[in-house]
Amino acid sequence: AAQSGGKVKARETEPEPFSDEEDRVVAAGLTPAPTNGPDPIYFGVIGHNTVDDNIAIPFLAPERDALLEYELVRLISQLDDPAPPKVAVISSLLAYQRDPSEPGAAFVLREARRAFDIEIVPPDFRALPAGTDVLMMIHPGPLDEWQQYVLDQFMVHKGRALIALDPVSRVSMTQPGQQAIPASSLGRLGDMLGVSIGPDTVADRALALPVNVDAGGGRKAIVGQPLFPAAPPALMSKTDVVTADLSRPINFGAPGHLIAKPPAGATFTTLVETTAQAALIASSIAMSDPTPRAVLEAYASSETPQILAGRLSGELRSSFTLPPSAPPQPDPVLAELERQEMAKVPPFVSRSTDPAEIIFVADADAFDDGFYVNPQNNTAISDNAAFILNSLDNLGGDEA
Repeated sequence: AAQSGGKVKARETEPEPFSDEEDRVVAAGLTPAPTNGPDPIYFGVIGHNTVDDNIAIPFLAPERDALLEYELVRLISQLDDPAPPKVAVISSLLAYQRDPSEPGAAFVLREARRAFDIEIVPPDFRALPAGTDVLMMIHPGPLDEWQQYVLDQFMVHKGRALIALDPVSRVSMTQPGQQAIPASSLGRLGDMLGVSIGPDTVADRALALPVNVDAGGGRKAIVGQPLFPAAPPALMSKTDVVTADLSRPINFGAPGHLIAKPPAGATFTTLVETTAQAALIASSIAMSDPTPRAVLEAYASSETPQILAGRLSGELRSSFTLPPSAPPQPDPVLAELERQEMAKVPPFVSRSTDPAEIIFVADADAFDDGFYVNPQNNTAISDNAAFILNSLDNLGGDEA
């Protein structure tokens, strides 16, 4: 309030038990702290703007003190611009090609629509939806030159993206009615960003998720599958707001590992990693749905942690010098429609107009419901969704 020149006003209140003021703060979203006595303690923040929007920080937990400045600035930013950020989704996975309101849409899309404007981008796109704040790319299919140019220009104009790539996507190989796309890449866009995914999959016997295997004689046994590492909070960044407050593991399914050579003017930081016991397993083995024993037979520790998720921050330079020519389209009507769509792409720029913030994940299966959602009650059993939603929230917010 002191720094805002009168634009932010702070008022302290102490609600008496069973008073109208207590009813007001509870209705606004504040959560009482448990005490030994009969009276609850409220220690939160309720933000208002001039058009009666309300946002609450339910409780200022002491263990979250490092995030307090971020949360206060985030609250002020959201009150200043209450419109939900627009997230454009590009994916070859069926669950991410469906509108969040449709049956079969991914759990995280259904959760995200509460706070974001979600728009699914068709595979033959010629421009991104107008007003896109964040690009969410989950195991994209092959991109033609114009599509790579569209994404290149989004990165230098806006530079906010959550990108998941995979050397072996188990989900893609098992989804019905579509040609499988086992591996994904970004083409020349990856060269521009300086981040790529290695060709091998990552296994970590120290983090192996339990799976059912055939023990012979019709019996089943539960054994850890090293190809399915569950990275605990201890292996996540404690300084990045996306991961600092996560309390459960993130489950991965035959992930890859990120290789970062950031361009001049940009930096790369690790968000989630494996233990040093991790091994690189050939993609051909991972693609054959191997048993845990088969994985261990091919196991040779790399003696170094492998990066499963990271953040690229800073200035980017376009990989194009001019816009590419329009792809040939023999039908004149379709050609005109395509030309109109291509005209929606912003004018060419060669370098970032604002610093980019891009979060990479070396696995598409981590985004699939089957790896973290309990089908019996449709609740998350690990922090995959929390990580994704935190990423979208952080990327879609004000740069401050």
